[in-house]
Amino acid sequence: MRERGQLLDSLDALATLGVRRELADRDWNRPWPACPPQARDLGRWPGSADGGFPEQLPLRLPTSLENQVRAACWYTSFEAIEALEDWRRRYPQVIPRRRWAPAGLESALDAYDQLALRVTTTGEIWRAGIERGMDAAAGREAVGAGGGPR
Repeated sequence: MRERGQLLDSLDALATLGVRRELADRDWNRPWPACPPQARDLGRWPGSADGGFPEQLPLRLPTSLENQVRAACWYTSFEAIEALEDWRRRYPQVIPRRRWAPAGLESALDAYDQLALRVTTTGEIWRAGIERGMDAAAGREAVGAGGGPR
C-alpha cells in the first residue's frame, strides 16, 4: 500500500509519494545519466537562494529516488549553472546575496537573477514533494488505484 501511495503512515512515505508526483508533473520520472561529482558537492549550487531554511526535516527516501531527483535537477539546470559559473568569473566583485555591485555593474545583478531562475535545486523538489504528500494525506489530492492523481 505504501508503494502505491495508499498508506501514508510516515513522513518518509508521504514525502516519497509527493516527490514522485512532483517528478511526474515535471516529466522527470524517467532514467537520467549519472550525475557528475560536482552535482554531489557539499554546499549550494550556483543560483541557489542564500540563507537556507531555519529548520531541517530528515527524510529516508529510496536511494534511487534521491539519485533521480539530483540527476533531473542537475541536467535540467546545467546550462544555467555553467552560465552562472561564467558570470562569477566575470563579476567576482559583485555580491548577489547582498544585492551589491560596484558602480556601473548594477545590471550584472539582474543578469544573475535571470540565470538563477533557470536553476532547479533539489531542495525545491523536496519541499514541493512534502507539500504534495501532505495534500494527498489530507485528501486534497485524489489518489487512484495506482497511487497517482485521478
